[in-house]
Amino acid sequence: MSTTINKQNKTSKVVVIGPSDTFDILLETYSGEICFEGYLGLESRQTFPYSTYKYLGSDEYIQTCDKSISMAIATYSNATRKKLFEFCFARQLNMIGATHPSAHVSSTAKIGVGCFIFPGSIVSTSAVVSSGVIVGYGALVGHDVSIDEFSFISPGVRLLGEAKIGSKVLIGANTVVLPKVRIGDNVKVSPGCVVYKDIPNNSIMMNVASNRIFGGGDESS
Repeated sequence: MSTTINKQNKTSKVVVIGPSDTFDILLETYSGEICFEGYLGLESRQTFPYSTYKYLGSDEYIQTCDKSISMAIATYSNATRKKLFEFCFARQLNMIGATHPSAHVSSTAKIGVGCFIFPGSIVSTSAVVSSGVIVGYGALVGHDVSIDEFSFISPGVRLLGEAKIGSKVLIGANTVVLPKVRIGDNVKVSPGCVVYKDIPNNSIMMNVASNRIFGGGDESS
């Protein structure tokens, strides 16, 4: 899949796959410039907030929807987000992300297709955030940090200068990744860790007290 970095596209009709705050972030980012066709992937609900929008069914909708529709995909699961992006790219559908107005993104940073930069986040000088990445509330992406495709950076995370984050990585809330540390693909880091050394692919880092690392290897997911 391409990792082409470009500007977020604006559109009129948007279908959302993601949690309820996805609607709020899109509305606050594109005030008056978009309207919601509806949402996918959840059971039809009669309670707020989903009752405000039309339930369109499962992800099978992607195979038949009009190509004028843009998709906003902000599911928490990295693997699911990747799969949905692939469906959309196969149909040549437009992908829309959002950088919230309260987030600060350096003019020298690069943001990929369909990314969500949540309120209060900072993306610093020369950082690269690749396609399908979610940067949670109040997170810091430091200078020259790179985040590969379909990773999830939880609220309050601090990625310090020149750290390298692989693809489909999940970093738990309030974790600090120290400068120049490399985190491999498909890694999961539990909340509150301080990551001071490299983590190999397919590992799980947990236990705040000892920062123990489990797994590793060449297996992909």
